[in-house]
Amino acid sequence: MKGICGYFKVKSVSHSSYYGERGEMMKCAVCNGLGYFEVETGVVSPHIPYTKEIVKEGCDDCNATGDMTDQQIIETLATKVMGWTTKSETSLFWLDTDGQLRPKHNWNPTQNIADAWQVVEKLMERDLLFNLAAAEDGWRATFKRVDKTFIDTKEWDWLDETAPKAISMAAYKLVA
Repeated sequence: MKGICGYFKVKSVSHSSYYGERGEMMKCAVCNGLGYFEVETGVVSPHIPYTKEIVKEGCDDCNATGDMTDQQIIETLATKVMGWTTKSETSLFWLDTDGQLRPKHNWNPTQNIADAWQVVEKLMERDLLFNLAAAEDGWRATFKRVDKTFIDTKEWDWLDETAPKAISMAAYKLVA
């Protein structure tokens, strides 16, 4: 964008791939699971040399899940998807929507496919579409909301090494 005296801002965003420096699979294609990505900005002028500036911007693609532990993700899915409650953070049980107590250590949708399918079934009650596909790099889980006009659609997806983790992270993106 040109400004006074020929100044204009240069902006380039560096997007990452699914693999880190050592070839390990990362979580988010945009920010590598960090929850942010770096934006290089600077001012270019015929009178002043290029000044480089690196700014960190939040990643909308993964909603900053990079700092979340598995336990925080499990708790978010239990409360925001399943509708379960607990008396305190130190409680050992969930109180489900039927009034039954469920031991917290027995429910882990990030590692157990049966628990992950409970999350899928609960979210499908909200008129969401779901797809789980084997990919070259693991599993891709996708939740999709389509309105009646097919104009305002929204997708939440995640690629991970295991199906339960891919399902859990896509669901987390949806509710976070």
